[in-house]
Amino acid sequence: MNAPIFERPDLQSLRQLYGFGFITLLFWALWFYLWLPLVSLIAWAFGVQLFYEHMLMLGGYHSLLSLLMIYGLTILGIAVLLLGWASYNLLRFRNRERRRAAAPVTQAQLAQDFNVDATALAEWQGARALRVHHDLNGQIVKVDRL
Repeated sequence: MNAPIFERPDLQSLRQLYGFGFITLLFWALWFYLWLPLVSLIAWAFGVQLFYEHMLMLGGYHSLLSLLMIYGLTILGIAVLLLGWASYNLLRFRNRERRRAAAPVTQAQLAQDFNVDATALAEWQGARALRVHHDLNGQIVKVDRL
């Protein structure tokens, strides 16, 4: 037996899809409307009436809207500044690589920085695994090959 058309939405026409979607939306709206008395009772129990009174009856939403406008303008200003700065840097540094690679460190410089013998350092660099012991000041005290 073939499956009914409502189990195969790919067989429905566009008109049927939108029609059934609208009917579904309509019934969901009706379902929420039927729950409104309970939602109102719960909201009243938690003091939403006070919110309603201050925001709608006394005009508190005007202050909220002006505050939201100030926040929105501030965010817009920051966005314009950041986009302007990014555009300026893009135009200024386009196709120009100003960063340079650091000069390679020689074994003598490395040995001097770590205060170790240069020949011992060359041996350590060729080892597969080492255990390095340090003193309290971070100086290399002893190196063991593993």
